[in-house]
Amino acid sequence: MAVGASPLSKSRYLSGLQCWKRLYWEVHRRDLLPEADDPGLQAIFDAGHEVGSLACERHPGGVLIEGDHFHHAEAVEATRLAMDEPSVPAIFEAAFTFQGVKVRADILIRHADGTWDLQEVKSTTRVKDVHLPDVAVQVFVITGCGVKLRRAGILHLNRDYVLGDGGLNVAALFRFVDLATVLDTHLAAVKANVPALIAMLGLPGVPAIAAGDHCFTPYECPFTSICCVPAGPYDLAQVPRGGKLAASMTALGVSDVRQIPAGTKLSALQKRVIDAAVGGKEQVGRGLRAALDAVAAPLMFMDFETFAPAIPRYVGTRVYQALPTQWSLHALRPDGSLTHDEFLHQTDTDPRLAFAESLLAALGDAGSVVVYSSYEASQIRRLATDLPELAARLLALIPRLVDLLRIVQRHYYHPDFGGSFSIKRVLPTLAPDLGYGDLTIADGSTAAMMYGRMIDTDTPKAESAAIRESLLRYCERDTLAMVRVREALLARCP
Repeated sequence: MAVGASPLSKSRYLSGLQCWKRLYWEVHRRDLLPEADDPGLQAIFDAGHEVGSLACERHPGGVLIEGDHFHHAEAVEATRLAMDEPSVPAIFEAAFTFQGVKVRADILIRHADGTWDLQEVKSTTRVKDVHLPDVAVQVFVITGCGVKLRRAGILHLNRDYVLGDGGLNVAALFRFVDLATVLDTHLAAVKANVPALIAMLGLPGVPAIAAGDHCFTPYECPFTSICCVPAGPYDLAQVPRGGKLAASMTALGVSDVRQIPAGTKLSALQKRVIDAAVGGKEQVGRGLRAALDAVAAPLMFMDFETFAPAIPRYVGTRVYQALPTQWSLHALRPDGSLTHDEFLHQTDTDPRLAFAESLLAALGDAGSVVVYSSYEASQIRRLATDLPELAARLLALIPRLVDLLRIVQRHYYHPDFGGSFSIKRVLPTLAPDLGYGDLTIADGSTAAMMYGRMIDTDTPKAESAAIRESLLRYCERDTLAMVRVREALLARCP
């Protein structure tokens, strides 16, 4: 196994496939990287670590190679020793270096004939296109070091696995997909790309790569704030559902909505957005008043939060199944008064029954229920399936739901929306005195991650209590936001 200093690792190779400039900055200008403060991304990392640990449990007696990327040479030597010991059935985080590329293999499984299986563990429920070069670069390095691989592929979570009464079945939790027969093209690309990337990293300046779609595919580049020019008020990118439109306009050299040729086929929504951008004024549809008034008292505003653990925690649940854990409800009474009610499941137990029963009690049998998206409806339908004893009452809620998002999309647009109808974008425009900046938790992904920490028995009680309060205030803000958005829209009606 070749050992030595290397500018490339597997992750850096994948960065180079996305963009040479990204790789150059990752190697030479790490000071430009933004501070890592994304709870949602951290939750993904945490889930990946949990999944990886469980995958290793499938191989009792396996050896974990210690050492971080600063001690790669030592890890390579430890890997060599483990591979030379026939009693070791599997190696976790095996380290290799070949032609200037360093990799750590999630799992290597020994066969009696001296061959090995390479398993790259992913916390996804299927193999994705981006996984192919990931495995290919490992195969390139490992086989280059003289290791004979029988199989190489992805070990991912089994989306059909349901947690039973007997506890977690680690063998059934995963599925392995052998990619050996589809890697030839990617291996050829690795052989060509490695010397090109290493040569590029030796250049004195940053590669001249223009920003484009690759900045966000397959993942958003961490340098977009430096590299990408913010969209202007006439940018074509703000047009909703505009993939085909953008492609056709780009072919014509058009990137400004003011230059879209007359007669171009546009949806009603796209035309409204473009008219608002060109005119610099809000667009109020004639049907807005009727859509807002098509409700019955008492008028309620409802929002759910969910928790979707990668590994099923409760009997009868699946991988990444979204479990409703929290609701907020603002109610506008006929006399104009506004009341608030809320629920948050606070223990590490199945939340579905308590959530559903408390929600049904709070909503009663009459009144329209305003939501912002179809998410609540989908969760109610799922609850009806999971809780057949409450199915009839839960499904009776569906006809009462009024989707405020669809009303805004169909009847209103403001240039400041920038093509987005997210409540986080709509609220500052229609109710600038109300926002999320004062909250500790201000988005759904953070809420889900913090919920997991709140119910963790290892979390100190004081911290758990603080998280509980933050979760309640965030969900309450979402429903109050809908109240204020509806008020602002009514004020704009002719």
